[in-house]
Amino acid sequence: MTSLKSGSSSAISTNDPASLALAPVFIVGAPRSGTTWLQRLLLEHPAICGGQESHFFVRFGPVLRTIEKEQAAASSDARAVGLLCYWQVDALQAELRGLWCRTMRPVIEQHPEASVLLEKSPAHALFIDEIRRLLPAARFIHLIRDSRAVTASILAAGRDGWVTRWGSFGARRAAHHWRRHVAAARQAGQSMDASSYMELHYEALHRDASAELQRVFAFLKLPCTAEQTAAMVEAQRFDRQKQTGGSAFVIGGELGRTARKTVEPAGFFRRGQTDSWRQDLNVVQRWLVWRITRHLMRDAGYDTRGWRPTGTDDHTQA
Repeated sequence: MTSLKSGSSSAISTNDPASLALAPVFIVGAPRSGTTWLQRLLLEHPAICGGQESHFFVRFGPVLRTIEKEQAAASSDARAVGLLCYWQVDALQAELRGLWCRTMRPVIEQHPEASVLLEKSPAHALFIDEIRRLLPAARFIHLIRDSRAVTASILAAGRDGWVTRWGSFGARRAAHHWRRHVAAARQAGQSMDASSYMELHYEALHRDASAELQRVFAFLKLPCTAEQTAAMVEAQRFDRQKQTGGSAFVIGGELGRTARKTVEPAGFFRRGQTDSWRQDLNVVQRWLVWRITRHLMRDAGYDTRGWRPTGTDDHTQA
């Protein structure tokens, strides 16, 4: 069984860095939904490049939202303040677009064979509309996981201490965190067609990762055989990644001055199961999370027992 990273007989077209940066693919979802696993699976394909979470639109998405508010205020009697006292809207958007391209350029240049730029920052689920305004050709893969499993994982991460902001999360706050991310991504997805937005479930990926990857590669319009997807799954096998800390990313920028590579901290990889929330959460926590998320959970294909696959398991938004 041969991984695509070790060579492929398929010819892969190469795009210039600007073209790739202007048409990226974003993996989004609630934190602790398995987005890192999906990212690393897809990065096994030689036509896909990507790096560590950029959080680019977490930082600059609010700027784009501010532009909208200031534009609206310009037609009212509100006091004229803000960035648009200094910038034309088109010029400021072009500046941010250029900053995005310059940010992604080193990753793209490290992979001259790539034709797809993949970015994974789960919180970008909250800024899909802003991303689309800046990068109209962007596409989105929304990975959804049971809210109870996400809650259990967030609580565990807080206890382990590798994400300090989750240390104060209780089950209630974690459930709202899940609902906010999933609702935002699904709402944005309703305005996109099947060529720009797709959904898949962590539980389906766990059940048959090769089949789900075939769906993703069809969405990305990249050739990939069943044998090749099986090799990707083997390369990213959970127990192997947990032992090594995951496939390392090369870190650049200020944090890369020591030319270091980064692996995930202890506790990042937990159990790799779909229903461990039954043991990880007590009865009150399970009830609370379901009460907060039940409507969205049902819409996304879950019930009190967990994920319920449909006949086709196709939740792509049309």
